[in-house]
Amino acid sequence: MPYCSTIFLIAHYRHPSMWKLPLFIGLLCSICLSTQATPSDCSDNCLLRFRCNPYYKDYVWSIVDEKCRVFQNGCIFASENCTRVNRCLPEMVATTQEQCQERCSDICTFIYQPVCAAFPYTNDTEGSSDIRYRTFSNRCVLDSYACKRGHAYVGEPQAGACNATTV
Repeated sequence: MPYCSTIFLIAHYRHPSMWKLPLFIGLLCSICLSTQATPSDCSDNCLLRFRCNPYYKDYVWSIVDEKCRVFQNGCIFASENCTRVNRCLPEMVATTQEQCQERCSDICTFIYQPVCAAFPYTNDTEGSSDIRYRTFSNRCVLDSYACKRGHAYVGEPQAGACNATTV
């Protein structure tokens, strides 16, 4: 702010009628400094804690950051929403599968930045369930796969290929 005050004093001293421009610049400086000085803390906006069953299927579709995302069930969707709110991100809104899948990505880069995603799997005939891990060449390919096929992954994908401990 001292820089802004100096501009105002110099301009006023040389041309007394030129007070509007330095005043405008001073106001802009004040606004910039005040917005930088007050960081947002959203960590306590959502205090809910969730214990969700990743094997229960009742898909929830939502457009997240302009991309379609499918969630395994409403509990996982609500948990992700709580996390977003605590990061000062806008809350997600559920939509229909049809509206969401219109936003499935068809084009992904060839840049290899592998991610490991966890997909809940239930074998109805045997009554068993487990998590299956799958490596995708990048996050865009993962999101496109999940969107087009309606396969929900749980949690945030891990950077890097899936290894023996995650398979």
